[in-house]
Amino acid sequence: MNSDRPAVPAFSRRDFVRTSGAAAAACWTRAKLGAAVVSRTRPNVVCIVADDLGFADLGCYGSEIHTPNLDRLAAGGASFAQGYSFPRCCPSRAALLTGRTPHEAGLGFMVAHEEKPGVNPAAYQGFLRAEVPTLAERLRAEGYRTSLAGKWHVGEHRPHWPCDRGFEESFGLVGGACSYFDPSGSRAQPRVRRFFRNDREIVIRPDPDFYFTDEIAREAVEQIERSQRDSRPFFQYLAFTAPHWPLHARAEDIALYRDRYREGWDELRAQRHRRQVELGLVDRRWGLAPRDAAVPPWSAVTNPAEMAHKMAVYAAQVHRLDYQVGRVLQAIDRTGRRDETLVVFVSDNGGDPSLPPVVEPRLQEYDPATLGGPRSYTGYGPGWGQVSNTPFRRYKRYAHEGGIAVPLILHGPGFRGNREWRREPVTLLDLAPTVLAAAGSPAATRVAWRGRDLAAAGRAAFTGGWEHMGHRAYREENYKLVAGDGEPWELYDVGADRCELRNLAAREPQRLAAMTAAYERWAKAAGVLPWPVALQGNFG
Repeated sequence: MNSDRPAVPAFSRRDFVRTSGAAAAACWTRAKLGAAVVSRTRPNVVCIVADDLGFADLGCYGSEIHTPNLDRLAAGGASFAQGYSFPRCCPSRAALLTGRTPHEAGLGFMVAHEEKPGVNPAAYQGFLRAEVPTLAERLRAEGYRTSLAGKWHVGEHRPHWPCDRGFEESFGLVGGACSYFDPSGSRAQPRVRRFFRNDREIVIRPDPDFYFTDEIAREAVEQIERSQRDSRPFFQYLAFTAPHWPLHARAEDIALYRDRYREGWDELRAQRHRRQVELGLVDRRWGLAPRDAAVPPWSAVTNPAEMAHKMAVYAAQVHRLDYQVGRVLQAIDRTGRRDETLVVFVSDNGGDPSLPPVVEPRLQEYDPATLGGPRSYTGYGPGWGQVSNTPFRRYKRYAHEGGIAVPLILHGPGFRGNREWRREPVTLLDLAPTVLAAAGSPAATRVAWRGRDLAAAGRAAFTGGWEHMGHRAYREENYKLVAGDGEPWELYDVGADRCELRNLAAREPQRLAAMTAAYERWAKAAGVLPWPVALQGNFG
Protein backbone atom coordinates (compact mmCIF):
# COMPACT_ATOMS: atom_id res chain seq x y z
CA MET A 1 0.00 0.00 0.00
CA ASN A 2 2.88 2.35 -0.68
CA SER A 3 2.24 5.75 -2.22
CA ASP A 4 2.88 6.34 -5.90
CA ARG A 5 3.77 9.97 -6.45
CA PRO A 6 3.81 11.16 -10.03
CA ALA A 7 6.50 13.75 -10.57
CA VAL A 8 4.59 16.37 -12.51
CA PRO A 9 5.81 19.96 -12.68
CA ALA A 10 3.52 22.94 -12.47
CA PHE A 11 2.08 23.83 -15.84
CA SER A 12 0.39 26.75 -17.51
CA ARG A 13 -2.05 27.25 -20.38
CA ARG A 14 0.97 27.67 -22.67
CA ASP A 15 2.31 24.31 -21.46
CA PHE A 16 -1.10 22.76 -22.12
CA VAL A 17 -1.23 24.04 -25.67
CA ARG A 18 2.34 22.85 -26.32
CA THR A 19 1.94 19.39 -24.79
CA SER A 20 -1.63 18.59 -25.69
CA GLY A 21 -1.91 20.61 -28.84
CA ALA A 22 -0.02 17.81 -30.53
CA ALA A 23 -1.44 15.11 -28.33
CA ALA A 24 -4.89 16.45 -28.49
CA ALA A 25 -4.84 17.31 -32.07
CA ALA A 26 -4.39 14.25 -30.40
CA CYS A 27 -7.71 12.94 -30.06
CA TRP A 28 -6.84 10.97 -33.15
CA THR A 29 -9.71 8.91 -34.44
CA ARG A 30 -11.49 7.75 -37.53
CA ALA A 31 -13.96 10.03 -39.26
CA LYS A 32 -15.67 6.99 -40.73
CA LEU A 33 -15.61 3.34 -39.83
CA GLY A 34 -12.78 1.33 -41.30
CA ALA A 35 -11.94 -2.32 -41.32
CA ALA A 36 -10.60 -3.87 -38.15
CA VAL A 37 -6.90 -4.59 -37.84
CA VAL A 38 -6.66 -8.37 -37.51
CA SER A 39 -4.28 -9.66 -34.88
CA ARG A 40 -2.59 -13.02 -35.29
CA THR A 41 -3.55 -13.77 -31.68
CA ARG A 42 -6.64 -12.96 -29.73
CA PRO A 43 -6.15 -9.61 -27.99
CA ASN A 44 -6.10 -8.96 -24.31
CA VAL A 45 -8.94 -6.62 -23.32
CA VAL A 46 -8.69 -3.92 -20.65
CA CYS A 47 -11.88 -2.02 -19.86
CA ILE A 48 -11.33 1.07 -17.68
CA VAL A 49 -14.33 2.87 -16.17
CA ALA A 50 -14.21 6.25 -14.43
CA ASP A 51 -16.94 7.22 -11.98
CA ASP A 52 -18.82 10.52 -12.59
CA LEU A 53 -16.12 11.91 -14.90
CA GLY A 54 -17.66 14.60 -17.10
CA PHE A 55 -17.39 15.01 -20.87
CA ALA A 56 -14.85 17.85 -20.49
CA ASP A 57 -12.66 16.49 -17.66
CA LEU A 58 -9.78 15.01 -19.72
CA GLY A 59 -7.05 17.06 -21.37
CA CYS A 60 -7.88 15.61 -24.79
CA TYR A 61 -11.52 16.61 -24.29
CA GLY A 62 -10.68 20.22 -23.42
CA SER A 63 -9.71 20.16 -19.75
CA GLU A 64 -6.85 21.96 -18.02
CA ILE A 65 -6.35 18.84 -15.86
CA HIS A 66 -3.09 17.03 -16.68
CA THR A 67 -4.06 13.59 -18.08
CA PRO A 68 -1.08 12.56 -20.24
CA ASN A 69 -1.70 8.80 -20.15
CA LEU A 70 -5.28 9.02 -21.33
CA ASP A 71 -4.31 11.72 -23.83
CA ARG A 72 -1.73 9.32 -25.31
CA LEU A 73 -4.32 6.57 -25.57
CA ALA A 74 -6.55 9.01 -27.43
CA ALA A 75 -3.71 10.16 -29.67
CA GLY A 76 -2.95 6.62 -30.80
CA GLY A 77 -6.47 5.26 -30.83
CA ALA A 78 -10.04 6.25 -31.56
CA SER A 79 -11.66 9.08 -29.60
CA PHE A 80 -15.40 9.46 -29.87
CA ALA A 81 -17.06 12.86 -30.00
CA GLN A 82 -20.47 11.30 -29.37
CA GLY A 83 -19.84 8.68 -26.72
CA TYR A 84 -22.87 8.01 -24.52
CA SER A 85 -23.40 6.33 -21.16
CA PHE A 86 -26.68 5.96 -19.32
CA PRO A 87 -27.70 8.59 -16.76
CA ARG A 88 -26.30 6.92 -13.62
CA CYS A 89 -23.60 4.58 -12.36
CA CYS A 90 -25.19 1.16 -11.80
CA PRO A 91 -27.46 1.27 -14.87
CA SER A 92 -24.42 2.20 -16.98
CA ARG A 93 -22.27 -0.57 -15.53
CA ALA A 94 -25.06 -3.09 -16.12
CA ALA A 95 -25.26 -2.01 -19.77
CA LEU A 96 -21.50 -2.11 -20.26
CA LEU A 97 -21.16 -5.57 -18.70
CA THR A 98 -24.05 -7.16 -20.59
CA GLY A 99 -24.56 -5.26 -23.85
CA ARG A 100 -28.23 -4.90 -22.90
CA THR A 101 -30.18 -1.85 -21.79
CA PRO A 102 -30.14 -1.32 -18.01
CA HIS A 103 -33.78 -2.41 -17.71
CA GLU A 104 -33.15 -5.59 -19.71
CA ALA A 105 -30.19 -6.31 -17.45
CA GLY A 106 -32.23 -5.80 -14.23
CA LEU A 107 -30.88 -2.37 -13.21
CA GLY A 108 -33.58 -0.03 -14.49
CA PHE A 109 -33.28 1.91 -11.24
CA MET A 110 -30.51 1.20 -8.75
CA VAL A 111 -28.97 -1.68 -6.77
CA ALA A 112 -31.17 -3.49 -4.23
CA HIS A 113 -29.60 -3.63 -0.76
CA GLU A 114 -31.52 -6.43 0.96
CA GLU A 115 -30.00 -9.88 0.88
CA LYS A 116 -33.45 -11.22 0.01
CA PRO A 117 -35.04 -8.36 -1.91
CA GLY A 118 -38.76 -8.08 -2.37
CA VAL A 119 -40.53 -9.26 -5.47
CA ASN A 120 -40.11 -6.51 -8.05
CA PRO A 121 -40.42 -6.27 -11.85
CA ALA A 122 -37.43 -7.95 -13.47
CA ALA A 123 -36.37 -4.67 -15.06
CA TYR A 124 -36.08 -3.12 -11.58
CA GLN A 125 -34.93 -6.08 -9.48
CA GLY A 126 -31.69 -4.30 -8.52
CA PHE A 127 -29.08 -6.89 -9.57
CA LEU A 128 -27.99 -8.44 -12.86
CA ARG A 129 -30.50 -10.88 -14.28
CA ALA A 130 -29.23 -14.47 -14.23
CA GLU A 131 -30.35 -15.16 -17.78
CA VAL A 132 -28.42 -12.17 -19.18
CA PRO A 133 -24.74 -13.19 -19.51
CA THR A 134 -21.99 -10.76 -18.61
CA LEU A 135 -19.05 -9.94 -20.84
CA ALA A 136 -16.82 -11.79 -18.35
CA GLU A 137 -18.96 -14.93 -18.66
CA ARG A 138 -18.86 -14.71 -22.45
CA LEU A 139 -15.11 -14.19 -22.59
CA ARG A 140 -14.35 -16.87 -20.02
CA ALA A 141 -16.32 -19.33 -22.14
CA GLU A 142 -14.11 -18.26 -25.06
CA GLY A 143 -10.96 -19.14 -23.11
CA TYR A 144 -10.09 -15.79 -21.51
CA ARG A 145 -8.71 -15.24 -18.03
CA THR A 146 -11.09 -12.74 -16.36
CA SER A 147 -10.21 -10.30 -13.55
CA LEU A 148 -11.84 -7.32 -11.87
CA ALA A 149 -10.41 -4.57 -9.66
CA GLY A 150 -12.60 -1.77 -8.35
CA LYS A 151 -16.28 -0.94 -8.07
CA TRP A 152 -18.94 -3.57 -8.80
CA HIS A 153 -22.31 -1.95 -7.95
CA VAL A 154 -24.55 -4.33 -9.90
CA GLY A 155 -25.32 -6.86 -7.17
CA GLU A 156 -24.96 -6.47 -3.39
CA HIS A 157 -25.20 -10.10 -2.26
CA ARG A 158 -24.27 -13.62 -3.35
CA PRO A 159 -24.95 -15.07 -5.88
CA HIS A 160 -24.63 -11.74 -7.67
CA TRP A 161 -20.97 -10.87 -7.02
CA PRO A 162 -18.23 -10.81 -9.66
CA CYS A 163 -17.14 -14.33 -8.72
CA ASP A 164 -20.68 -15.49 -9.55
CA ARG A 165 -20.81 -13.62 -12.86
CA GLY A 166 -17.75 -14.79 -14.72
CA PHE A 167 -14.74 -13.23 -12.96
CA GLU A 168 -12.10 -15.74 -11.86
CA GLU A 169 -10.29 -13.15 -9.76
CA SER A 170 -11.77 -10.03 -8.20
CA PHE A 171 -11.16 -7.34 -5.61
CA GLY A 172 -13.12 -4.24 -4.80
CA LEU A 173 -16.14 -2.38 -3.53
CA VAL A 174 -19.50 -4.14 -3.57
CA GLY A 175 -21.64 -1.00 -3.80
CA GLY A 176 -21.28 2.73 -4.37
CA ALA A 177 -18.81 5.40 -3.31
CA CYS A 178 -16.62 5.21 -0.22
CA SER A 179 -13.85 7.03 1.63
CA TYR A 180 -10.60 6.98 -0.33
CA PHE A 181 -8.49 6.98 2.85
CA ASP A 182 -10.38 4.56 5.11
CA PRO A 183 -12.91 2.65 3.00
CA SER A 184 -13.96 0.08 5.60
CA GLY A 185 -13.60 2.25 8.67
CA SER A 186 -15.37 5.44 7.63
CA ARG A 187 -18.98 5.74 8.78
CA ALA A 188 -19.71 8.95 6.90
CA GLN A 189 -22.47 7.39 4.83
CA PRO A 190 -25.81 5.99 6.06
CA ARG A 191 -24.91 2.57 4.61
CA VAL A 192 -21.74 0.70 5.61
CA ARG A 193 -19.49 0.05 2.63
CA ARG A 194 -18.57 -3.59 1.94
CA PHE A 195 -15.58 -5.05 0.10
CA PHE A 196 -14.74 -8.39 -1.49
CA ARG A 197 -11.85 -10.50 -2.60
CA ASN A 198 -13.09 -13.28 -4.85
CA ASP A 199 -15.86 -15.04 -2.88
CA ARG A 200 -15.10 -13.53 0.55
CA GLU A 201 -16.12 -10.28 2.19
CA ILE A 202 -13.04 -8.48 3.52
CA VAL A 203 -12.15 -5.50 5.68
CA ILE A 204 -9.62 -3.08 4.25
CA ARG A 205 -7.17 -2.05 6.94
CA PRO A 206 -5.25 0.86 5.43
CA ASP A 207 -1.86 2.15 6.46
CA PRO A 208 -1.32 5.93 6.79
CA ASP A 209 -0.32 6.14 3.13
CA PHE A 210 -3.37 4.32 1.77
CA TYR A 211 -5.43 5.80 -1.09
CA PHE A 212 -8.17 3.76 -2.73
CA THR A 213 -7.47 4.77 -6.35
CA ASP A 214 -3.88 3.59 -5.90
CA GLU A 215 -5.03 0.35 -4.29
CA ILE A 216 -7.44 -0.47 -7.13
CA ALA A 217 -4.66 0.03 -9.67
CA ARG A 218 -2.17 -1.96 -7.58
CA GLU A 219 -4.56 -4.90 -7.51
CA ALA A 220 -5.10 -4.63 -11.28
CA VAL A 221 -1.35 -4.60 -11.89
CA GLU A 222 -0.94 -7.75 -9.80
CA GLN A 223 -3.78 -9.44 -11.64
CA ILE A 224 -2.16 -8.59 -14.99
CA GLU A 225 1.23 -9.81 -13.77
CA ARG A 226 -0.30 -13.11 -12.69
CA SER A 227 -1.80 -13.46 -16.17
CA GLN A 228 1.73 -13.78 -17.56
CA ARG A 229 1.90 -17.26 -16.02
CA ASP A 230 -1.22 -18.19 -17.98
CA SER A 231 -1.28 -18.95 -21.70
CA ARG A 232 -4.77 -17.51 -22.06
CA PRO A 233 -5.47 -13.92 -23.14
CA PHE A 234 -6.90 -11.80 -20.32
CA PHE A 235 -9.90 -9.57 -19.77
CA GLN A 236 -9.19 -6.93 -17.13
CA TYR A 237 -12.12 -4.87 -15.84
CA LEU A 238 -10.73 -1.83 -14.01
CA ALA A 239 -13.52 0.17 -12.38
CA PHE A 240 -12.30 3.19 -10.43
CA THR A 241 -14.42 5.06 -7.89
CA ALA A 242 -12.68 8.31 -8.89
CA PRO A 243 -13.60 11.09 -9.28
CA HIS A 244 -16.93 10.36 -7.55
CA TRP A 245 -17.43 12.18 -4.25
CA PRO A 246 -16.17 12.40 -1.55
CA LEU A 247 -13.53 14.95 -2.50
CA HIS A 248 -10.48 13.05 -1.27
CA ALA A 249 -7.03 13.43 -2.79
CA ARG A 250 -3.38 13.21 -1.90
CA ALA A 251 -1.91 16.49 -0.67
CA GLU A 252 0.85 16.50 -3.31
CA ASP A 253 -1.74 16.18 -6.08
CA ILE A 254 -3.92 18.95 -4.65
CA ALA A 255 -0.88 21.23 -4.52
CA LEU A 256 -0.52 21.00 -8.32
CA TYR A 257 -3.94 22.64 -8.75
CA ARG A 258 -4.18 24.79 -5.63
CA ASP A 259 -4.28 28.12 -7.48
CA ARG A 260 -5.77 26.96 -10.76
CA TYR A 261 -9.47 27.51 -10.04
CA ARG A 262 -9.51 30.94 -8.39
CA GLU A 263 -10.95 32.45 -11.57
CA GLY A 264 -14.15 30.53 -10.86
CA TRP A 265 -16.52 28.29 -12.74
CA ASP A 266 -17.75 30.85 -15.27
CA GLU A 267 -14.25 31.53 -16.59
CA LEU A 268 -13.14 27.88 -16.42
CA ARG A 269 -16.16 26.73 -18.37
CA ALA A 270 -15.47 29.37 -21.03
CA GLN A 271 -11.83 28.26 -21.22
CA ARG A 272 -12.76 24.60 -21.66
CA HIS A 273 -15.28 25.51 -24.33
CA ARG A 274 -12.67 27.46 -26.29
CA ARG A 275 -10.28 24.49 -26.16
CA GLN A 276 -13.02 22.10 -27.27
CA VAL A 277 -13.67 24.30 -30.29
CA GLU A 278 -9.93 24.48 -31.04
CA LEU A 279 -9.67 20.70 -30.85
CA GLY A 280 -12.58 20.25 -33.24
CA LEU A 281 -14.51 18.36 -30.56
CA VAL A 282 -17.50 20.71 -30.52
CA ASP A 283 -19.02 23.02 -33.11
CA ARG A 284 -18.75 26.71 -32.30
CA ARG A 285 -22.27 27.15 -33.70
CA TRP A 286 -23.73 25.09 -30.86
CA GLY A 287 -22.80 27.83 -28.40
CA LEU A 288 -22.34 27.21 -24.70
CA ALA A 289 -25.27 26.27 -22.49
CA PRO A 290 -26.16 29.13 -20.11
CA ARG A 291 -25.22 28.86 -16.47
CA ASP A 292 -27.64 26.57 -14.65
CA ALA A 293 -30.33 28.33 -12.62
CA ALA A 294 -29.07 26.59 -9.47
CA VAL A 295 -25.57 28.06 -9.95
CA PRO A 296 -24.81 31.67 -8.93
CA PRO A 297 -22.38 33.77 -10.94
CA TRP A 298 -18.88 33.38 -9.56
CA SER A 299 -18.88 37.05 -8.56
CA ALA A 300 -21.74 36.31 -6.15
CA VAL A 301 -20.12 33.31 -4.44
CA THR A 302 -19.58 34.09 -0.73
CA ASN A 303 -16.86 31.47 -0.13
CA PRO A 304 -14.77 31.59 -3.34
CA ALA A 305 -11.56 30.26 -1.75
CA GLU A 306 -13.31 27.16 -0.43
CA MET A 307 -15.16 26.56 -3.70
CA ALA A 308 -11.96 26.96 -5.75
CA HIS A 309 -10.25 24.49 -3.42
CA LYS A 310 -13.06 21.98 -4.01
CA MET A 311 -12.34 21.95 -7.71
CA ALA A 312 -8.60 21.67 -7.03
CA VAL A 313 -9.31 18.48 -5.07
CA TYR A 314 -11.52 17.13 -7.84
CA ALA A 315 -8.81 17.86 -10.42
CA ALA A 316 -6.30 16.07 -8.18
CA GLN A 317 -8.56 13.00 -8.15
CA VAL A 318 -8.69 12.95 -11.96
CA HIS A 319 -4.91 13.56 -12.11
CA ARG A 320 -4.28 10.57 -9.83
CA LEU A 321 -6.67 8.37 -11.80
CA ASP A 322 -4.73 9.15 -14.98
CA TYR A 323 -1.41 8.38 -13.29
CA GLN A 324 -2.69 4.99 -12.15
CA VAL A 325 -3.99 4.25 -15.64
CA GLY A 326 -0.39 4.81 -16.72
CA ARG A 327 0.85 2.25 -14.18
CA VAL A 328 -1.64 -0.32 -15.49
CA LEU A 329 -0.56 0.36 -19.08
CA GLN A 330 3.07 -0.15 -18.03
CA ALA A 331 2.09 -3.53 -16.58
CA ILE A 332 0.58 -4.45 -19.94
CA ASP A 333 3.80 -3.34 -21.64
CA ARG A 334 5.69 -5.83 -19.49
CA THR A 335 3.57 -8.65 -20.90
CA GLY A 336 5.02 -7.85 -24.32
CA ARG A 337 1.55 -7.69 -25.87
CA ARG A 338 0.62 -4.02 -25.65
CA ASP A 339 0.10 -3.83 -29.43
CA GLU A 340 -2.28 -6.78 -29.19
CA THR A 341 -4.29 -5.35 -26.29
CA LEU A 342 -7.59 -3.57 -26.80
CA VAL A 343 -7.98 -0.81 -24.20
CA VAL A 344 -11.37 0.81 -23.60
CA PHE A 345 -11.79 3.92 -21.45
CA VAL A 346 -15.18 5.43 -20.61
CA SER A 347 -17.05 7.23 -17.84
CA ASP A 348 -20.31 5.91 -16.42
CA ASN A 349 -22.17 9.24 -16.61
CA GLY A 350 -21.70 13.00 -16.56
CA GLY A 351 -20.56 15.19 -13.67
CA ASP A 352 -22.62 15.02 -10.48
CA PRO A 353 -23.99 18.21 -8.85
CA SER A 354 -25.10 16.48 -5.65
CA LEU A 355 -23.54 16.58 -2.20
CA PRO A 356 -23.27 13.29 -0.27
CA PRO A 357 -25.61 12.62 2.66
CA VAL A 358 -23.24 12.52 5.64
CA VAL A 359 -24.33 10.98 8.94
CA GLU A 360 -21.08 11.20 10.90
CA PRO A 361 -21.32 14.47 12.90
CA ARG A 362 -17.61 15.28 12.77
CA LEU A 363 -17.74 15.30 8.96
CA GLN A 364 -20.95 17.27 8.55
CA GLU A 365 -19.25 20.55 9.45
CA TYR A 366 -15.77 20.03 8.06
CA ASP A 367 -13.03 22.59 8.43
CA PRO A 368 -12.38 24.06 4.94
CA ALA A 369 -8.66 23.89 5.73
CA THR A 370 -8.87 20.08 5.81
CA LEU A 371 -11.05 19.78 2.70
CA GLY A 372 -9.72 16.97 0.54
CA GLY A 373 -8.31 14.99 3.45
CA PRO A 374 -9.82 12.20 5.58
CA ARG A 375 -11.52 14.69 7.93
CA SER A 376 -13.78 15.97 5.16
CA TYR A 377 -16.54 14.32 3.16
CA THR A 378 -18.23 16.45 0.53
CA GLY A 379 -18.72 17.01 -3.20
CA TYR A 380 -17.98 19.85 -5.61
CA GLY A 381 -21.59 20.88 -6.33
CA PRO A 382 -23.46 22.06 -9.44
CA GLY A 383 -21.15 24.98 -10.34
CA TRP A 384 -18.18 22.75 -10.96
CA GLY A 385 -20.44 19.94 -12.18
CA GLN A 386 -21.44 22.16 -15.08
CA VAL A 387 -17.76 22.79 -15.81
CA SER A 388 -17.22 19.02 -15.99
CA ASN A 389 -20.08 18.77 -18.48
CA THR A 390 -19.00 21.68 -20.71
CA PRO A 391 -20.62 22.70 -23.06
CA PHE A 392 -23.84 20.88 -22.20
CA ARG A 393 -26.93 21.29 -20.05
CA ARG A 394 -27.72 19.37 -16.88
CA TYR A 395 -25.94 16.59 -15.04
CA LYS A 396 -25.79 12.97 -13.91
CA ARG A 397 -29.27 11.39 -13.57
CA TYR A 398 -30.61 13.38 -16.54
CA ALA A 399 -30.92 12.16 -20.12
CA HIS A 400 -29.90 15.58 -21.43
CA GLU A 401 -26.39 15.70 -22.90
CA GLY A 402 -24.77 16.77 -19.62
CA GLY A 403 -25.93 13.53 -18.00
CA ILE A 404 -25.04 11.02 -20.70
CA ALA A 405 -22.31 12.50 -22.95
CA VAL A 406 -18.96 11.08 -21.79
CA PRO A 407 -15.37 10.68 -22.98
CA LEU A 408 -14.88 7.38 -24.79
CA ILE A 409 -11.51 6.13 -26.06
CA LEU A 410 -10.59 2.82 -27.71
CA HIS A 411 -6.99 1.90 -28.42
CA GLY A 412 -5.53 -1.24 -29.94
CA PRO A 413 -6.43 -3.72 -32.68
CA GLY A 414 -9.13 -2.21 -34.86
CA PHE A 415 -8.63 1.27 -33.44
CA ARG A 416 -5.60 3.18 -34.68
CA GLY A 417 -5.46 6.97 -34.69
CA ASN A 418 -5.66 9.12 -37.79
CA ARG A 419 -5.93 12.60 -36.20
CA GLU A 420 -9.68 12.96 -36.65
CA TRP A 421 -12.57 12.66 -34.22
CA ARG A 422 -14.82 9.72 -34.74
CA ARG A 423 -18.23 11.35 -34.82
CA GLU A 424 -20.88 8.64 -35.06
CA PRO A 425 -23.04 8.20 -31.93
CA VAL A 426 -21.77 5.32 -29.76
CA THR A 427 -23.25 3.96 -26.53
CA LEU A 428 -22.11 1.57 -23.83
CA LEU A 429 -24.22 -1.09 -25.56
CA ASP A 430 -21.67 -1.11 -28.39
CA LEU A 431 -18.75 -2.14 -26.19
CA ALA A 432 -19.62 -5.78 -25.43
CA PRO A 433 -20.17 -6.78 -29.09
CA THR A 434 -17.03 -4.86 -30.08
CA VAL A 435 -14.94 -6.71 -27.49
CA LEU A 436 -16.41 -10.10 -28.37
CA ALA A 437 -15.81 -9.54 -32.06
CA ALA A 438 -12.20 -8.62 -31.33
CA ALA A 439 -11.89 -11.83 -29.31
CA GLY A 440 -13.17 -13.83 -32.27
CA SER A 441 -16.23 -15.01 -30.39
CA PRO A 442 -19.06 -16.60 -32.37
CA ALA A 443 -21.32 -14.98 -29.75
CA ALA A 444 -20.55 -11.62 -31.31
CA THR A 445 -22.65 -12.60 -34.32
CA ARG A 446 -24.93 -15.16 -32.66
CA VAL A 447 -26.38 -12.94 -29.91
CA ALA A 448 -28.94 -10.25 -30.74
CA TRP A 449 -26.95 -7.43 -29.19
CA ARG A 450 -28.48 -3.98 -28.81
CA GLY A 451 -25.14 -2.55 -29.91
CA ARG A 452 -22.81 -3.20 -32.83
CA ASP A 453 -19.14 -3.91 -33.48
CA LEU A 454 -17.46 -0.51 -33.68
CA ALA A 455 -14.49 -1.81 -35.65
CA ALA A 456 -16.58 -3.35 -38.44
CA ALA A 457 -17.09 -1.52 -41.70
CA GLY A 458 -20.47 0.14 -42.15
CA ARG A 459 -23.27 0.77 -39.68
CA ALA A 460 -27.02 1.02 -39.52
CA ALA A 461 -28.80 4.30 -38.81
CA PHE A 462 -28.43 5.18 -35.13
CA THR A 463 -31.42 4.86 -32.82
CA GLY A 464 -31.31 4.57 -29.06
CA GLY A 465 -33.25 5.24 -25.88
CA TRP A 466 -32.53 6.20 -22.27
CA GLU A 467 -34.64 6.23 -19.10
CA HIS A 468 -33.78 6.69 -15.43
CA MET A 469 -36.19 7.81 -12.71
CA GLY A 470 -38.48 9.42 -15.28
CA HIS A 471 -35.64 11.23 -17.07
CA ARG A 472 -35.92 9.95 -20.61
CA ALA A 473 -34.67 10.40 -24.15
CA TYR A 474 -34.85 8.84 -27.58
CA ARG A 475 -32.59 9.56 -30.52
CA GLU A 476 -32.93 8.86 -34.24
CA GLU A 477 -29.80 9.96 -36.10
CA ASN A 478 -29.45 13.69 -35.33
CA TYR A 479 -32.87 14.22 -33.76
CA LYS A 480 -33.20 13.78 -30.02
CA LEU A 481 -36.35 13.67 -27.91
CA VAL A 482 -35.61 14.40 -24.23
CA ALA A 483 -37.42 15.30 -21.01
CA GLY A 484 -36.78 15.50 -17.30
CA ASP A 485 -39.02 13.66 -14.83
CA GLY A 486 -42.50 15.23 -14.98
CA GLU A 487 -41.45 17.62 -17.74
CA PRO A 488 -42.85 17.84 -21.29
CA TRP A 489 -40.93 16.44 -24.20
CA GLU A 490 -38.31 18.64 -25.87
CA LEU A 491 -37.04 18.03 -29.40
CA TYR A 492 -33.59 18.97 -30.71
CA ASP A 493 -31.53 18.62 -33.84
CA VAL A 494 -28.32 17.70 -32.01
CA GLY A 495 -26.32 17.84 -35.21
CA ALA A 496 -26.87 21.60 -35.32
CA ASP A 497 -27.69 22.18 -31.63
CA ARG A 498 -26.05 19.59 -29.39
CA CYS A 499 -26.27 21.91 -26.38
CA GLU A 500 -30.07 21.51 -26.56
CA LEU A 501 -30.83 25.23 -26.60
CA ARG A 502 -33.39 25.48 -29.46
CA ASN A 503 -36.45 23.34 -28.72
CA LEU A 504 -38.17 22.28 -31.96
CA ALA A 505 -41.19 20.61 -30.30
CA ALA A 506 -43.66 23.37 -31.21
CA ARG A 507 -42.27 23.80 -34.74
CA GLU A 508 -42.20 20.12 -35.70
CA PRO A 509 -45.30 18.48 -34.17
CA GLN A 510 -45.30 15.58 -36.62
CA ARG A 511 -41.71 14.61 -35.84
CA LEU A 512 -42.44 15.07 -32.13
CA ALA A 513 -45.42 12.69 -32.33
CA ALA A 514 -43.53 10.10 -34.38
CA MET A 515 -40.51 10.10 -32.06
CA THR A 516 -42.72 9.98 -28.97
CA ALA A 517 -44.38 6.86 -30.36
CA ALA A 518 -40.95 5.41 -31.17
CA TYR A 519 -39.80 6.07 -27.59
CA GLU A 520 -42.90 4.33 -26.21
CA ARG A 521 -42.18 1.27 -28.36
CA TRP A 522 -38.55 1.23 -27.20
CA ALA A 523 -39.57 1.65 -23.54
CA LYS A 524 -42.11 -1.17 -23.73
CA ALA A 525 -39.58 -3.51 -25.32
CA ALA A 526 -36.97 -2.65 -22.67
CA GLY A 527 -39.38 -3.07 -19.74
CA VAL A 528 -39.53 0.60 -18.72
CA LEU A 529 -42.43 1.41 -16.37
CA PRO A 530 -43.91 4.85 -15.60
CA TRP A 531 -41.92 6.55 -12.85
CA PRO A 532 -42.15 6.35 -9.88
CA VAL A 533 -42.24 2.57 -9.80
CA ALA A 534 -43.56 1.00 -6.59
CA LEU A 535 -40.64 -1.13 -5.41
CA GLN A 536 -40.14 -3.32 -2.34
CA GLY A 537 -36.90 -2.82 -0.41
CA ASN A 538 -34.12 -0.24 -0.31
CA PHE A 539 -32.18 0.81 -3.37
CA GLY A 540 -29.16 3.04 -3.86
